[in-house]
Amino acid sequence: MNIIALYVRARAHLLRRKTGPADIVLIGGSSVEYWKTSSEDLLPLRSRNFGIGGSTAAQWVDFARDLALPCQPKAVFIFAGSNDIHMREASAEAAFGHLRALFNALHVHLPDAQMYYAGIYLTNRYSAHWQADRECNRLVREYMQHKDALHYIDIPAALNDENGVPLEGIIRRDGEHLNDLGYALWRDTIVPELRG
Repeated sequence: MNIIALYVRARAHLLRRKTGPADIVLIGGSSVEYWKTSSEDLLPLRSRNFGIGGSTAAQWVDFARDLALPCQPKAVFIFAGSNDIHMREASAEAAFGHLRALFNALHVHLPDAQMYYAGIYLTNRYSAHWQADRECNRLVREYMQHKDALHYIDIPAALNDENGVPLEGIIRRDGEHLNDLGYALWRDTIVPELRG
């Protein structure tokens, strides 16, 4: 088992202790985990951030049962799928299949909850996967179009320019994760949708 897999399992174990009533839960990979101001940003909603860096949409089908469901939230925010493509070399169709399984699993156990999915934003580090990222977003958006409880948040439009290229100055030196400016754009795009 590699170091990322060990971290994912360890963090999931620790987060199980933090379940409790919440209006909204946030699930997904490092972009969710590193959203350190999420609790304050989402006030007056009670929120719980269950982000796990390196986690995949496939893993969240299981993690959601232990982390999100006990909170009985009215809404679930999801940013997942990018690690399936970038780290596991999954195709856009496979990543979408994992996401669809996650949406369905959440709906079975939280039939009245609204689900908000933030599209995969492009980064220079994973430029070889841009086509798959875009295609996964297209598949998710199309799937959500006629489902009242599913909502697509167009994060790529906020974080990429008119040519679909990552904006300058919003990514950390690692070429992958958002910096403070990136999170300001992330917050300003996502929070109104979740409060709406």
